[in-house]
Amino acid sequence: MAQLKEDLAETYFCCVLSDGSTDSSVTEQEMVFLRKLVAIGCDGAAVMVGKRGGVVSLLQKEQEEMIVIHCFAHKLELALKDAVKKCPLYDKVVRVLLMGLYYLYHNSALNRSMLKRAFKAVLCERFNEKDVGVIKAARILDFTSWPCSENSSDFGDHNIQAVTDHFQNTLPGSGINAAEVEREWNALKVRMYDEMSLETINKLNLMELHRYYAATFPSIIAVFDLIATLPAASAEVERGFSQMKLVKTDHRSTLTEKQLNDLMAVKK
Repeated sequence: MAQLKEDLAETYFCCVLSDGSTDSSVTEQEMVFLRKLVAIGCDGAAVMVGKRGGVVSLLQKEQEEMIVIHCFAHKLELALKDAVKKCPLYDKVVRVLLMGLYYLYHNSALNRSMLKRAFKAVLCERFNEKDVGVIKAARILDFTSWPCSENSSDFGDHNIQAVTDHFQNTLPGSGINAAEVEREWNALKVRMYDEMSLETINKLNLMELHRYYAATFPSIIAVFDLIATLPAASAEVERGFSQMKLVKTDHRSTLTEKQLNDLMAVKK
């Protein structure tokens, strides 16, 4: 716990990935990965997103700018269940059609490759049309999408503006001035295009950007960190539950919370 406090003190922002599971001693284990609170990703359960007494509602009373992200994996599962639960052919759909589709792609590398290509095309169309605001701003960290220098003058400006507008109260609390962010963003673009080719920029990642420019442009790099903090899914938490169930079995149900935590750390 002491180390966790130290880590949180040193970082600008954090998010929470949360999902509940019951272990073999019927104890509710809430696996939470903390990184200063700008977002929460959850499975959409009522206890999490309930309008009055949900965890999200209670947290937003303390942090109004916190973004709530419904885990994409859980949304897909719920969409499927809602779509077929009233279907009289449910058993045939699940056991025959879906299993048939699974084996169609599972048993053929060519079919899997074509499916991935189709998904990429659909996702590109989806994100271009629908996503707005802070979530869409995350695209700025996809360096493969950065344009050539001739088209870079206003590139990313609306993305940065969306983030600074939404977190206008959170950023000053971390010592970040919105006006300074805008100035540094424009200066960073000029510097990067002067020092690097487009091919080099397209191969960059956030860690390399930190190494090259964090000392010179701390405010805009901190905003990049905030964007990277936003969670897309809570699958990491689900994997934690799987490990927990392997560690705390029926025969080891008397393990204390500290013992379980220590064993989980070793297991991971």
